[in-house]
Amino acid sequence: YVGKTPNYVNFCFREANGTTIRQYINRERVRKICELIEFQWLSFEEACENVGIEDATYGYRLFKKYMGITPKAYLGGERYVKNEEWR
Repeated sequence: YVGKTPNYVNFCFREANGTTIRQYINRERVRKICELIEFQWLSFEEACENVGIEDATYGYRLFKKYMGITPKAYLGGERYVKNEEWR
């Protein structure tokens, strides 16, 4: 549509932001899941569906990867964030 290949667009995005488009989208999805389960009181599965993740198991793996803790631990008050860029 913009006359550039997906690989080139991803390369430019990574050069500008230090992360790939997929990593950025997944990180934003996890942030939104945190908001939904904490402030909207949605179940983890509902929160995953709201951010476009149909498989809650995949959402769980993403959450653990980016947050460093499980959703249950997060709701229990732990706020360990694995990646320094989120602090």
